[in-house]
Amino acid sequence: MEEQYASQEQSDREGSHRRVKKKHTVPFQCMVSIPTGFQIQKPNTPKLVYDVSHLSMAKEMCKRVIDVEDCGQVEIDLHVLKIKGVLPFIVNVSIEPLHMEQVYTTSGRDTSLFLSCQETVYVDHILKYSVDHVPYYVIDGHHIQVRDVSIKGMEDNPQMAQISGVFYFDYA
Repeated sequence: MEEQYASQEQSDREGSHRRVKKKHTVPFQCMVSIPTGFQIQKPNTPKLVYDVSHLSMAKEMCKRVIDVEDCGQVEIDLHVLKIKGVLPFIVNVSIEPLHMEQVYTTSGRDTSLFLSCQETVYVDHILKYSVDHVPYYVIDGHHIQVRDVSIKGMEDNPQMAQISGVFYFDYA
């Protein structure tokens, strides 16, 4: 049985994300092993921490030939803005015991626990093309956002779950 849990924030914004261009996203995923006797807690909003300090902007220039009406082919300088580097992240998901009868904790009645996984996404992504010089942009959490985070139980192995989503580059 395949189950999928999406964060509430993601589902609230789902309509607006349908218009997001896939070219401005980099997908991520990681796997967690669920201990015997536990299940993913429902509802579940994974907590994700990511580090943008290993990313940098690169400006490149190349020549392109374009067709101009009534002039023929013209060679132009095309400026390219890229973001490059690595984007490490850690994700936490909460789990709970399947049966409560013989389960005890050191924290009162709260039996939820957290599992985490850590991965790194490699980024070499074109943000913009321009015939003019491209401006400098700040690399931060305002411009690099996490979207569409979901948890999916694996059908062939119920003790494994996949956490996936996308990093969205908001440099309009």
